[in-house]
Amino acid sequence: MYTFGNLAKLIRDNISPLECPNAHYIGLEHIGKGNLHLMSTGRASDVTSSKSKFQAGDILFGKLNPHFRKVIRTNFSGICSTDIWVIRPTNIVNKEFLFYIMASQKFVDFVTQGREGTGLPRAKWEHASQFEINLPSIQEQQSIAHILGSLDDKIELNRRMNETLEEMARALFKSWFVDFDPVRAKMDSRWRPGQSLLGLPAELYDLFPDRLIPSELGNIPEGWQVRQLEETAQSLTKKDNPLKSPDQPFCHYSIPAYDKNMLPKIELGQNIKSIKIRVKENTVLISRINPENNRVWLVDMKPDERAICSTEFLVLEPKPSFSRNYIYCLALTNKFREQIKSLVTGTSKSHQRAPASAIMCLETIIPTPAILRSFELYTSDMLNQILVNRREIQTLSELRDTLLPKLLSGEIRVDELDIKL
Repeated sequence: MYTFGNLAKLIRDNISPLECPNAHYIGLEHIGKGNLHLMSTGRASDVTSSKSKFQAGDILFGKLNPHFRKVIRTNFSGICSTDIWVIRPTNIVNKEFLFYIMASQKFVDFVTQGREGTGLPRAKWEHASQFEINLPSIQEQQSIAHILGSLDDKIELNRRMNETLEEMARALFKSWFVDFDPVRAKMDSRWRPGQSLLGLPAELYDLFPDRLIPSELGNIPEGWQVRQLEETAQSLTKKDNPLKSPDQPFCHYSIPAYDKNMLPKIELGQNIKSIKIRVKENTVLISRINPENNRVWLVDMKPDERAICSTEFLVLEPKPSFSRNYIYCLALTNKFREQIKSLVTGTSKSHQRAPASAIMCLETIIPTPAILRSFELYTSDMLNQILVNRREIQTLSELRDTLLPKLLSGEIRVDELDIKL
């Protein structure tokens, strides 16, 4: 039996960002809640006050609101917020095994019990270091870390695949509907009817016009129109009170669920304390709160599920001749996000919201129905695969979090498992 303090060293090595302006910076906002995933990074030049240095291989643990379970491994060096512990293993523990100790709910709960402060509670190292661990042999530590790490590797592979697939769909939308690349290619005097350009077949190019004309949004392809968002999608506003169905499971699309892994949480009505908006299949959710955080959600639900979402979301159902792929990619464009940000009301960051009615009045460029159908055809496989990958991420994450405490406690041994990835 060991204490956490026997296994881990807290690194207190502070530095001014001015000394390393090009270094990677990790703040609490860059670490996912409970998903053991680094969502993004910043640069040292973006911050000012003293920060903590970390090295590749260190473990970072968010000590502010430790119940958020913000814990990650690093494979690069950089600086991080001083509200993040920088942890290195001692020579008696496998570093990957130590990471999973810190990722366990038992450790997180223990650390949370010892936090101090009211408004912004922080974990105390003196308390965390007393956490007791029954340490197996180094060989068993390596085996446990390997099986859990294999699950995390597959989760990360799916995440990266989804980033690539989404970027492909977004790039196609930008090319066709923002930069008008096919139209500009046809405007080139060297283009001839039936010619294939930009890697797309000639019959597709035949659908695009060969000139741009003036509009209130600048030059747009001839035959296309400028219309308000409400002419492309309907905003669903029917409400649901989960408390009236306390024993009914709800598929709950919430802001925290989006931020964790973009997967809705199944919850009983009795645990959902406020009125929600009903969600239907084939819809897109767009967050109205703090729109600088680009929360756009493809709904993935079964026909028999009772789905709801936070009233902070706008629920968009595409109108006939439009597809949700088009609505989804439109909502992800930089221009659309800037438009929503310009509509924000409220001064406090936690209360900055764009009015739903104003969002629905935003103007957008509408292509012809034939081009819309082609976009749906080209992007369907990409976006459908994203949903498949998300479901697998959920399954793998649940398996990892189920196995983690059982393996650490010795309730299950690695040689008893039969997991094929």
